[in-house]
Amino acid sequence: MVTSQSVVKMGESHFSSLIRAINSPLPTIIDNVYDISMSFKIGVFDSGIGGFSILSKLIQYYPEGEYFYISDAPHAPYGPKEPQFIVERSRDIAQQLIDLDCDLIVVACNTATSLAIELLREEFKIPFIGVEPYLNSKHHLNLEGKKMVGLMTKATSSSEKFKKLKQKIDPEEHITIHVCLQLASLVEMAFARECLTDDLVQEIHKELAPLKNGQFTHAILGCTHYSLVDSVIRSYLNVETLSPSEGVGKRLIQLLGLPKTEIKPLEHWRDVTFHFRLSNHSEWQQRPLSTTILSLAQ
Repeated sequence: MVTSQSVVKMGESHFSSLIRAINSPLPTIIDNVYDISMSFKIGVFDSGIGGFSILSKLIQYYPEGEYFYISDAPHAPYGPKEPQFIVERSRDIAQQLIDLDCDLIVVACNTATSLAIELLREEFKIPFIGVEPYLNSKHHLNLEGKKMVGLMTKATSSSEKFKKLKQKIDPEEHITIHVCLQLASLVEMAFARECLTDDLVQEIHKELAPLKNGQFTHAILGCTHYSLVDSVIRSYLNVETLSPSEGVGKRLIQLLGLPKTEIKPLEHWRDVTFHFRLSNHSEWQQRPLSTTILSLAQ
């Protein structure tokens, strides 16, 4: 049971800066040439605040964008929810972002991606980018022979999309799949407290305890929430962690037809802001990354 209230202060890391959203006219692409005097509107949504880990990477790749982030925290976490419920929530939030004239939407949630993104692409006429567990890192990063575990939500691990991906990439079943029932909720609790307390760290350790003696070398973070407690996972399991966020940033540049530029550290964008609201609120807030998207663990 969570009782202790001793505090581990939130430290700044790769989530510790954000970009000032630019209020400018919609961009134009003519013959795939981007007018850098304008900016695209990018919609982002997640079941809660886990998508902040993706948003931070999007900003690194495209700091000129105007970002609108909807958190469906009133219905979080998605992991234990019924698939149809997740599909309906995804459809509703996507429509809200389209009503803002967003040019592209990032489904910054592994569970929503696995269950809803194909339907969203069929129903709406703008590009969608999803996030999938980085199972192909075994091949892309030359990790053959390493012992890998995928940390997943229940909904992601049981979805047909994920099962097909797993069978395609890992038919020999070298990658162990571990379902984390409470980890996303624990991250949401830490964010609500604006710090990661010792009792929450202990609860995270309990979630990961069955893996402690598994001698794993790499952990695939199959939920965007997990990246926000990356250092806790790495320290407790003594592993390297793998996330698809880099690929999402590259895909954004590709779909928008933007020129490749130098990717600067997030510290460079320390004082910028983005538009944020909860799914059950109507008012948008301007929130700075420097005080919002902090790593929850040092």
